[in-house]
Amino acid sequence: MGARLILNFTMTPGRRMLLEWLVLTTLLVGLAAYTGLHTSRTDQPWSSLHRSDAVVLDSLQPLAAISPSPSVVLIEIDQTSLDELGRWPWKRNLHATLIDRLVSAGVRVIGLDILFTEPTSEDGLLAASIRNATAAGVRVVMPITASRNANGLWYPLYPMPELGLNGQLGHVNFRIDGDGLVRGLYLQEGGFASFALQALQSGERDVLQPTAWQALKESTPIARDEALAQASWPLRHFALLSRLNAPITRLSYVEILRSGSLNALRGKTVLVGATAAGLGDQYANGLIGATNVSAGVELHVATISALEQQKLILPVTENRASLFAASFVLLAMIALYRSTARVGLMFSLLILAAIMLSSAVLLRSGYWWPPSSALLLAAVAYPLWSWRRLEAATGGLVQQARRLEFEPMLTIAERRGNLPAEPVSRSIQLLQYAAQRSVELRQLLQATVQHLPHPAVLTDQNDRVVLHNEQFDKAFIEPFEGRPTRDETVSTWLSRHAGLTMNTDPRLEHHSANEQADRLGRDWLIDTVPMIYPDGRRWTLVQMVDLSPIRAAQREREQTLRFLSHDLRTPLLSILTIMREQKSAGAVPLWQERIDVYAQRSLELADGFVQLARAENQVITHETLDFANLIVEACDLNWALARERRIRINSTGLPAEALITGDAQLIRRALVNLIDNAIKFSPADAEIKLTLERLPGSAEHPDTAFWCAAVADQGKGLSAEELERVFEPFWRSQQHEHRPGAGLGLSFVRVVADRHRGQVGAVANTQGGARFEIRLPAA
Repeated sequence: MGARLILNFTMTPGRRMLLEWLVLTTLLVGLAAYTGLHTSRTDQPWSSLHRSDAVVLDSLQPLAAISPSPSVVLIEIDQTSLDELGRWPWKRNLHATLIDRLVSAGVRVIGLDILFTEPTSEDGLLAASIRNATAAGVRVVMPITASRNANGLWYPLYPMPELGLNGQLGHVNFRIDGDGLVRGLYLQEGGFASFALQALQSGERDVLQPTAWQALKESTPIARDEALAQASWPLRHFALLSRLNAPITRLSYVEILRSGSLNALRGKTVLVGATAAGLGDQYANGLIGATNVSAGVELHVATISALEQQKLILPVTENRASLFAASFVLLAMIALYRSTARVGLMFSLLILAAIMLSSAVLLRSGYWWPPSSALLLAAVAYPLWSWRRLEAATGGLVQQARRLEFEPMLTIAERRGNLPAEPVSRSIQLLQYAAQRSVELRQLLQATVQHLPHPAVLTDQNDRVVLHNEQFDKAFIEPFEGRPTRDETVSTWLSRHAGLTMNTDPRLEHHSANEQADRLGRDWLIDTVPMIYPDGRRWTLVQMVDLSPIRAAQREREQTLRFLSHDLRTPLLSILTIMREQKSAGAVPLWQERIDVYAQRSLELADGFVQLARAENQVITHETLDFANLIVEACDLNWALARERRIRINSTGLPAEALITGDAQLIRRALVNLIDNAIKFSPADAEIKLTLERLPGSAEHPDTAFWCAAVADQGKGLSAEELERVFEPFWRSQQHEHRPGAGLGLSFVRVVADRHRGQVGAVANTQGGARFEIRLPAA
């Protein structure tokens, strides 16, 4: 504090303001340079600034829109083709016939955006067609992608050798941003040029932009061998795609097979790929048409169009992005230093507009500069500099405030006369009144503590009582007939008389709470909130909430559960046993059969309620589990019931390992309930299919992957309204009222998923029945 006083009295206001401006300018310009460098790098994790830059890019994309290339035709595997040619995958002799027809039509390039990674008996026919096309001067481009093994190492997924060796290979990947949208791609991955770049490959350097040319030149067998040796998949030469302002030229796959004349395709680049819903790779984007989702082959068309027209949008270099951001922030700080607050605000708005205009002009010219860091720091510069100006202008008042902090609180004096006309004197007078009004604040604090509904005590940094309310007196002072002495801390007194321990650790900086029982058998939640002043002084507010009624209610609930699980189940089991004996002895009257049904339903209701209650309150034991093994165990537990109903449980195709963390008993029971539910509502001789797949993270949790276990039955199915309510307790569909069950099995599944930070879902199958899912976080 002494150094601050020397600075204030030995330095003139002008020099002090210049020094503070230099410090603040250096800080903001350095931060702008760093964030500009960070947001321009394509290998950085997705951040709030990246999201803001993505919004700006999407809004400016119409400025760089291009038309689809007239030399590119998309042959799409659409729903019409699937309806006529049958379900996917098709036999490869169809693809061979397609290639032969395209070669005879005189196309220039055939790009097959179809993965041929599995051998079939028709590979020879397809390989022969590719060889014939190559011999006829038609370049055939095949797709390649990469995957990771169990050790996290990358390996390429090549086409079958007899196919891939006869064509050229290009990677078919696009970069998916943190918001799930595709805006660009790496022109080279794993030593392979992109699929579109291979389709447009030309020996003339002037046809391609320098970045595309460099990516093509670096796509060599040596680069691929290096990536393969390192078990990596390096990404190089990122570029953004321009939005297409017109529809793509499309032809249906089946139309090519049955069309008589294909002269319109002569000299064209033809891309073949899947566009039907649910088939092939689909990407969310804002680049093609009015829909938000496009097939990968459509994005390849957009890439070829941008390559042909040399309209790839290239990110500016990291150094330039950093320099641009720093320059705008420096310009803003210079304008603020030389102007008043009102004029400085106008300059700040103009600079923000100039930043957006610069980004738009660069995008129009084929370059992308992320402006968010410059926008943020240029916008922050105005309030920060205004705050420093205000701080300097009121320095004397701040010193007076610090002196008043340690003054004893006196009785408020009446205001007499008017405030001084001189601004500083008026501010000091107002500050004095504010200091005097602090007494009112203390009285307000005391009244607030008194009116708290629970026992509360406010202690100082020495753990001495400053304030306490009447509830504290009634709960502790009166029952134990005493109060803390002058030299005794409240923690020591409570520990000695009530047997309670307060957290008075001086290192405590955050709220803490714990539950304890006193010597009178009362349960208390002790809530401790430290309040630390900048000068190091600390106060502690402790509230004590009486949990005795809640704990009593929990004990009654546990007694009810014990009653349901034993006292109620025992007579029901006895009734069911008697009824089974009567049935085995011969025919029974209808009223006895109804007694048997009602007793069975009551038992199921009791069991379901007990299971649900335990799932809601049981302590979760978090251990590493294999989700696939739990599914197999659940299938075994339902095997007898499935055999009785003549229902097949198909659990083939489960992954070798699917690690999760959680309680094995609860998760296994949830899976048993799903399978049992499917068996109950499926007809005899039906099949229940179980699947397990790994899902990527959601928008809310991008770093958390999930394992999704699904049970699909072949029952009557449920309506959309019923699917929304199917996980509610005691809810049952009207069309299934005659089925056994209490309506608690699926509620149990939902509770187990919630307690494991997972999710549940139910959808109607397109082929009848329903599909129930439980998704749990991957370990």
